[in-house]
Amino acid sequence: MDELASQLDNEKIIAVDTEFFRETTYYPQLALVQIATDSIVACIDPLAFDARPALQKILLNQSITKIFHSCSQDMEVLFYYLGAAPTSIYDTQIANALLTEHQQIGYASLVENELGVQLDKSQTRTNWLQRPLTKAQIQYAGDDVLYLYRSEEHTSELQSRGLISYAVFCLK
Repeated sequence: MDELASQLDNEKIIAVDTEFFRETTYYPQLALVQIATDSIVACIDPLAFDARPALQKILLNQSITKIFHSCSQDMEVLFYYLGAAPTSIYDTQIANALLTEHQQIGYASLVENELGVQLDKSQTRTNWLQRPLTKAQIQYAGDDVLYLYRSEEHTSELQSRGLISYAVFCLK
């Protein structure tokens, strides 16, 4: 994990997604953190080891923009796990809403519209706390963050329209 954190420390943009469980708890329990760049897709299992220090170094680093889709639930679960919310957030759902008529586009629809890829969403409601994770769960989790990284194409259009500050924001 330390090697991954060192590699990501030099990135300007990363994509982040989480998997969690909340059905029988008062707050969500983090089960998996996925991070992607143009050359890395990592699924980090916080149940297997204490990933908190490395994830704090990455996700609380204000010089790295973190791409999320509809980030409110991710922010909640990461706040509980890290003790602080990630900073420098780019939300693809907000970016898409600023540029299209789709106010709350789902992630699978966004990926299909922008990248022409149909995501397998069969693992959406799986129990992410159960171990070992299946190959299907790991593939699902990796694909979510891989295509999330690739969907950050609207940045230049948002900048030219003066709307970028509505999609990229810092939480303090």
